[in-house]
Amino acid sequence: MLAMGSTRVFDFKGSGLLDLYPLVVQTDIAELEIRFVDDDLNVGPHALAFKRSADFRYISFESCSAEHVEAYDAVNVVEPSEWLNGRPGRPYGLQHFRMFFDDYGCIEVLAVEFAVVSAP
Repeated sequence: MLAMGSTRVFDFKGSGLLDLYPLVVQTDIAELEIRFVDDDLNVGPHALAFKRSADFRYISFESCSAEHVEAYDAVNVVEPSEWLNGRPGRPYGLQHFRMFFDDYGCIEVLAVEFAVVSAP
């Protein structure tokens, strides 16, 4: 069950990304992608693109709480978000996205837009 206000916007099941490792790449001044690679650093078929991003953070697997694990193999939007609400001058439409990856940890992104795109 998801935390109050947490909404799943993408599920990794069937995406071909479950057995790959996430790699955060800044693609432009306010854009980042999470690309996925295998043990040989071959890039997976898709990436997660975050447009008009304001911030991101990584929480190690050992430091994740039960709330982080709710985003297991998915992208969730967290609302309400203490992290987002604590930011001064919050741009219109900014959202708190959270992903949890087994044996890796949690990646959180503040961004206006999210999309699944073909890997470069």
